[in-house]
Amino acid sequence: MAIQKINIQNFTVFNNINIDFSDGINVFIGANGTGKTHLLKILYAFCQSDYTLTLAEGINNNTFGFKLLTNFWNNLKPYHFHIDNNKITVISDALTHEFELETYFKEIRHSHAPKKRLSSVFIPSKDMLTHSGIEKDYEDFALPFDKTLIDILNKTGGSKARELTQGMQSVLDLISELIDGKVIYEKGRYLVEKNSGIPVDFAMEAEGFKKLGLIYMLIETGRLKSKSVLLWDEPEANLNPGMIPLVVDIILGLSRNNVQVFISTHDYSLAKYIEIRQSESDKSLFHSLYKTSDGIAVESCSSFMGLQQNIIMSSLDKLMDEAITGNMVG
Repeated sequence: MAIQKINIQNFTVFNNINIDFSDGINVFIGANGTGKTHLLKILYAFCQSDYTLTLAEGINNNTFGFKLLTNFWNNLKPYHFHIDNNKITVISDALTHEFELETYFKEIRHSHAPKKRLSSVFIPSKDMLTHSGIEKDYEDFALPFDKTLIDILNKTGGSKARELTQGMQSVLDLISELIDGKVIYEKGRYLVEKNSGIPVDFAMEAEGFKKLGLIYMLIETGRLKSKSVLLWDEPEANLNPGMIPLVVDIILGLSRNNVQVFISTHDYSLAKYIEIRQSESDKSLFHSLYKTSDGIAVESCSSFMGLQQNIIMSSLDKLMDEAITGNMVG
C-alpha cells in the first residue's frame, strides 16, 4: 500500500498545498521553515491510523499516532494560521483519511475499506540508539521528548523477524559488510559485534555506522519490510560526507524491495546521488517546498536537476561564484 497524495489547508506554514507522491522514493528539499518535517510527521500519523480507531478516539485515548498530532498542534501556538477551514486529506491506494482541524483533530471522513495500520518508521535527525533506556521512563515521568524520538527506540528494540525476504536479507548483508559486523541489542543497550568477535558499544561507533546500524535493526526486527513506509528526516545529519553514497545505496535497496521512502534533506550530495545511482526501473520524485506571497508552494520533478525552485543548487551556485570571483554574493 502506497501513499499517493496529500492536501493540506491552513495548517502551520501551509495555506493550501497538494502533493502527488511516487510509490518509490520521495525527496523533500526547501529552506528552513518550509514544512518538510511537518509533512513527514503528518504522513507518519496517517500511517499509524486504522479503520477501527478514529482520530478523535485516538486523541482522547492518547494513542501515539494522534497524540503526535495533538502535541504538534499545542506546540504550534506561536505560529500564525487560520482558525477556520483547516483540513488535511491523505490518500493511499486503499484508504482516504480527511482530518478537520479545530482545537484538536477531528476525523470527518474516511473510506470504509478495512485497513490495518500501515507498517511505518519515522527516523528523526537525532541519533537515539545511544540513548537506549529512556523510552521506559517516557510515559511514567513525562520526559520532554518528541514522541517520534521515543518511538524509534521502541521499534529497534523488538525481537528479530522470523524470516526476511531474499531482497531484504541482501540489504541487511550489505549493511553488515559496511559496518564490519552486526548490530545486537543486549541488556538494554546496542552493540556492534564486529566480525573479529569484538563487541563495540554503539555510543563509541562512528556516526555513519550508527546510521547504517539503525537501518540494520529496523530491517532485522521486521519494521522495514515490503509494503512499509520509511520517513527519514535529514539522513545526512552528523554524517561524514564519505558515507552519503553508502546511505543512498541502502535507500535504493529498500525502495527496490517495495518500501515507500520519504526523505527531507538540505544536502546536495544525497539528492544528487539518488538521482545518478537510480536505474531506469527505479521510481523517484523530488519535491521542492518554497515560500511565496501566498504561503508555501511545491514543485515536483522526477529529476533533481530539473527543479526550477532548487535552493540547494542556488546556494551551491552562490558558493561557486564567490569562490571564483572572491566577492561575497548576497
